Order: sequence, then structure tokens, then C-alpha cells
Amino acid sequence: MFFALALTLVLSVAILSSCGEKEPAEPPKIPDAPQRISDIEDITKGYFGESGSSVTIPLSDYVNANGCNVTYHVTSSDPSVATVTAENGILTATLFKGEGSTDITVSVQSDGKEAFALSFQITAKAYTKIACVGDSLTYGHTWANEAYPVYLKQLLGSSCEVGNFGLNGASVTGTNPSLYIKYAEERQYTNSLAFDADAVIIMLGTNDSKDWSAASPNFESWYKELIESYREQNPDVEIILVTAPPTLENNKFNIPNDVIRDQVCPIQRDVAEELGLPLVDFRKVLEEYEGGYLSLIRGDAAFDGVHLTADGARLLARLIVEELYKL
Repeated sequence: MFFALALTLVLSVAILSSCGEKEPAEPPKIPDAPQRISDIEDITKGYFGESGSSVTIPLSDYVNANGCNVTYHVTSSDPSVATVTAENGILTATLFKGEGSTDITVSVQSDGKEAFALSFQITAKAYTKIACVGDSLTYGHTWANEAYPVYLKQLLGSSCEVGNFGLNGASVTGTNPSLYIKYAEERQYTNSLAFDADAVIIMLGTNDSKDWSAASPNFESWYKELIESYREQNPDVEIILVTAPPTLENNKFNIPNDVIRDQVCPIQRDVAEELGLPLVDFRKVLEEYEGGYLSLIRGDAAFDGVHLTADGARLLARLIVEELYKL
């Protein structure tokens, strides 16, 4: 009896003793020092009109924190060209009017001490002239005062010159001269080249759809030739392509919406990708427009059914400005 009680007490003490023991704590892990992943390449960034544009750079693409508490201190050697900030690991450089270059230094700091620095250069490039090339959707048909280049000018400000080189009835191919004309053979085209624009917006193809069987063999190659002609005139020119918008059924001009959707726009998208050009997919935007796009195309189909309303033109101008600021 006594032996059994003693054994029970010994076991109890042993159990209590083992429950109170803790696993030996692992020594705290000391973070490795931050490491440079790669260098930031020099940047040439343009801006249009009176508003500055911004460049955003995720610094995690260039720095591996390695578990350290990393902070960034950024400076610009010439704040009159661009100012820089770094918040939440994102460097933002805001460019101002006036061309020039500035050196950007990013000090990568850990525990208050600099681990290393990254440096690169930003060159500001002011754009002041934009040529709008196209058919009546650009010119404005009989509503030239409500064409998208008018609203583009308003958005970009007084320091940016916007030239409307749209031509009623223009097409890429001009396969039916009694109805439509080849843009590259007309005075507006020559004038648009002579304008020597910093950026060219091209929206053509709607009229080609009406005689697509004749236009289709040459549409893509002539479309590319037209684009390249602006590059030959000015190798530094920025070019933005715009897809042809939808037309309403039974529209006044008998322009087939299905041909634009299934033939013309896919070629425009492919050419933009092949040539590495920004694209405003205006057709896609209108197809996905909340509430439908009927308010953006003029009148009922019997009256017009093709050309943009003032609201439609304003929307296109905003989309183009968004692309301009990305350049």
C-alpha cells in the first residue's frame, strides 16, 4: 500500500514536471541584408498639354527586402524636371512642363542605414502637336464642332495643338471611288504629314466595310503602309490606333456592323499588337458600355446610325487622353 502510494506520487511529480517543460526556443532569425535584384533602366517619358504625367515603379521589382524592414529615400537632381516620392514601396515620378533630364537616386535603407542605392535618369519629353487622322467619325460629318478632336483639345489644354485631319468619306483602300476615297491620296493626308505631329491618332476602316469583298485583299497591308508613313516622316512620332465603332442596324449609310465587328476590328487589333502600338478599342468599350451605346451614336438608324453624338465624342477623347498619358 505504502509502495503504491509512493509510486503514484513519483509518477505525478514526473508528469507535472514534464508538462511544465518548454521546447528550447529557436534563436531569433536575423534577416539577411536587402539585395539588389536589378537596376532601373533610364526612362524617357512624355506628357501632353498642361498636365504633368507620372511614372510609377514598384521597387519590389528591383529590391529583395530579405525580411528586413526596408525604407526608401528618393531624390531628384532637378525637381523642375521631375519630383519623386516613394510610398508603400512604389516610386512615383511626376514630370513637369519643359524638356530636360534629371537623375533619380533611390537610397535603400534598412534599420536606418543605407544598404545600397539605385540610380537612373528620367528624360522629360513635351508633346505639343497631335494629328487626328480618319474619316467623318474624326472630322465630325456635319457636326464638326462636336467632333472628338474638339474635346481632345479641351482636355489637353491650350499648350497642345490638335489638328483635325479627318475627311468625310475616307477609307484605307478607296475601293469604291464613287462612294469612298483612299485617305492616303487626299490633301488631308498630305497636310497631316506636314503637320509634323508628336502623336498621330488613326481611326479608319468604317467605310472600307461597305465594300469589304473588294477592300479586304489590301486593307491590312495598306493600313500598315499608312501607319509607317507617319513613322517615316517622324521616327519619334507616337501613334495610337482606334478601332472602328459599331453602327446601328439599317443605318442611313448602309455600313454593315457585322463586317466591322468580325473583319475590320480584328485586323486593327492584330496590327496594333504586331507593330507594338497602343490601341483604343473603342468598339469594345461601346459594346460593354453600361446601359448600352445608343446614346453615343447620333439619332435613330433612319436618320444616321453611324456618327458619334457629343457624348460619344467626349468619351472617345477621354479614352485617347488616357492612352496619351501612358506613353
